[in-house]
Amino acid sequence: MTALALTFINQLIIFVLGPKIAASSTLPLLETVQLIELAEVFERMDALFTLLLFLGLIIKMVAFFNGAVIGLERITKIGFKKWVLPLGALIYGLSFLSPNYTLFGFLFFSLSSHYCFL
Repeated sequence: MTALALTFINQLIIFVLGPKIAASSTLPLLETVQLIELAEVFERMDALFTLLLFLGLIIKMVAFFNGAVIGLERITKIGFKKWVLPLGALIYGLSFLSPNYTLFGFLFFSLSSHYCFL
């Protein structure tokens, strides 16, 4: 289902923006949403789209954080309430470690692939 949604979104971006602009754009889906006009009433759909994007991101981060806390609880047999604050502080501190997203992606994927496949 996710593969079909991603295929549909990519096709929509290429159809609306064209292959050259879609390839060189930083946020092609946002540029596509900015071009939507419904009956000359709803013209600024990008604000709603950005709100929904951030809402989905927050839900995803909360789910991963909850999974990490529950996993640490099961590994260490220490109550999950004692893991919430230290793990939150650790994630908050590590979020300032890399100066940009490119370096973060490089460090994350190189370190995680090295330690996950030992």
